Amino acid sequence: YEYATTKLPHYSGCILTGISRGAATCINFMALCQPEKVRAIVVESPFDTLKSVVNHLLDRFKLRWIPFCKDMSMMFIDNKFERLDLQGIFPLDLIAHIPSHVPILIIG
Repeated sequence: YEYATTKLPHYSGCILTGISRGAATCINFMALCQPEKVRAIVVESPFDTLKSVVNHLLDRFKLRWIPFCKDMSMMFIDNKFERLDLQGIFPLDLIAHIPSHVPILIIG
């Protein structure tokens, strides 16, 4: 980033981009930090909450009918990813805080 700003005199900003968790991170970062040099956001397959990811996977593999499957899935995630806060911040909570002048392209 510093290289681009020092070597290209007409360089005026950057585009944040990410896929899946990286896409969610881009949205959260932009909403929380609101860096001035970001001119646009391009994200592919972002998720809004962790619960929606679990619901999608249970539907995809037709496992939702199993009693307590959702709760067990969330417990597995909580145990497998120790540093992940299941009640933490997610893009759905923050996307409204991204400045309105920053265009966002969401690719599904």
